[in-house]
Formats: sequence, structure tokens, C-alpha cells
Amino acid sequence: MKLLRVSSKIVLCLILLICLLAQGSARQPVAAQTIATASILPAVGYLNLIGNNSITLQVYLANVVDMQAFDVTITYDSSKVTLTSWQRGTLLEPFFQMYLRNDPGYFRYAGTKYGQPSFSGSGVLLTLTFQGVAPGITPVTLADVQLATPTGSLIPVQRQNGELEVGASCSVYGSFGTEGRLNRDGIPVTLEEGEVFGSGPYTGITIDRLGVNLTLNNVMADTYTVTTAQPRCLNVTADLNKTITMTGDYTMQPLTLRCGNALWSDNIIDVYDVGIVGGQWGMSQGDLKPGETLNGDVNFDNIVNIRDLALVAGNYGLSSEDAYTNWTP
Repeated sequence: MKLLRVSSKIVLCLILLICLLAQGSARQPVAAQTIATASILPAVGYLNLIGNNSITLQVYLANVVDMQAFDVTITYDSSKVTLTSWQRGTLLEPFFQMYLRNDPGYFRYAGTKYGQPSFSGSGVLLTLTFQGVAPGITPVTLADVQLATPTGSLIPVQRQNGELEVGASCSVYGSFGTEGRLNRDGIPVTLEEGEVFGSGPYTGITIDRLGVNLTLNNVMADTYTVTTAQPRCLNVTADLNKTITMTGDYTMQPLTLRCGNALWSDNIIDVYDVGIVGGQWGMSQGDLKPGETLNGDVNFDNIVNIRDLALVAGNYGLSSEDAYTNWTP
């Protein structure tokens, strides 16, 4: 009877031990499977038709396990870009090419490695070099990606496509003048660095002509912020966000800069400008000491007089933001 009680205790302990072990094993985290990826890198590329420049994209494989062979198809818009060259990476060596088709807008390449070991890891499978044909945007699509193991099993793979943006060479035209001044030459106008392609900045100086008096050539189609830098005027500054978006030649709306900003770095006409005009009243260029500037001459007629005072007074309290609120270039 005593032996039976001892045996029962042993059995009970064994049952409790098994339950604890089962519970512990149930709490063990299950390792997440890493899915292989095939990506076009960089994901977004930029081409400029100016200078016939090119860009090289990679077909990049990541987290591949046991790859013996591949079959990859890539599509793109051949009216926007052309594939000028390609090169295979060195993931599978020695290599046997099984299939190649390279048509406009369509590229397919397949092959396998001789013998073992197969490839595991990450690296460049292919490089593709493109040139621009016409302005616009084209997807670069991994239309099909098949990776196989030495036993013929397909490896699950996620695809991440790319995109190419092509910009064109254009001309930009403008008509700029300054208030209180007949001559229309010498006004610096800039298209700041492009938002998409990063081209520029492009700066031009107006000429003394009615109508269009500014021409900027060989400008890449893009979105640009327009600025001016005319002394003694309220200028169009970058923070005003006066932008143009070009898909071809572009003519900006005319603009007459408001004058009277003798202290022209602050882009507001106030008491400081009145003080400068008053302090240089009656003076001309010949009255200046070396290093001095006739900033009180806000209409650039080489003398500070009632005409300059009128411009300051007429625009008193005006800022660049107020002056150009309604101007859309």
C-alpha cells in the first residue's frame, strides 16, 4: 500500500513536469520567415535631356536563400526612355545564360549557376542603363521575378518597382520693370533650384525693351521658385513661394517691381527708407564719398529729389508679401 502511494506521487510529479514543459514550449517565439525581395534601385531616378545624360539602375535581391536560377522580366515606357546597356551581376558564378530578350520597353533575362553551392544573401542581380527620349515619367516595373532552388522549388519573392522622370530643355520668358523708371534693363531674375530634378538655379538680367525683356534658355522642365534681386525695390523673395511648373517653354506673367525700398535688404518700405532719402536729399552720384551708395535715389535717375520721396511715401508701409500677393508667375 505504501509502495502504491509512492508510485502515485511519482506519476503525479511526472504529469506536472510534462505540463510545465509543454507550457514552456508553447511560449517559445516562432521565428518569422524572411521573404526575399527584388527591388529597382534607386526607386526614383531622374534624367535630363540636356547633354544626353544617362542613369544606371540596379535590380537588387535581398534576403535570398538557396537560389540556383532566375528569370526576370522588366518593362518600361520606351517613348520616354531607352535601355542603352545592361550588365549581369556576379551572384551566380559560373553562369549559363538560358534566355535573353531585349526589345523597346521589354527586357527579359534568365539563367542558372553551374553546380553547387547555390546563392544565399543579398546583392546586385542586374544593372540597367537608360537614356531619356522625351519628357515625362515612366514606371520601371519588375513585371515578373522567378527565383528557383537547386531542387526546382520557387522562392517566394516580393517586388518593389521603380520610376524614371525625364526633364526637357526649355526656354522661359518674362516681362519685368520697376516703378518710377522708364528703363527696364538690369533687373536680376532667378529660377531657384528645381524641386524635382535639382537643376539650376538659372539667373537672367532684363534688357531695356517693351514686352518680353527676359529670356532664359536651356532650362530643364521642372518646378521652380521665382525670385528677383533689384536694389531699392521690394523684391520677390523665395519665402513668397511664387512658383512655375514647366512641361515646355513658359512665359511668366508681367511684373512691375514696387520701388522706394532704399534699405532694400528688408523688403518693407518704412521710416528707415524715409531717413535715407532725407539724408541724401539733393545729392547725386558725384557728391558721394568713396564707398558710399546713392540708395536714396530709388528711381535711378542719379539724383535724390521729390520723385524719390513720392515713391517712398506712396508705398509707405508696403512689404513684398503685400505688393505681390496677386502676382502668379
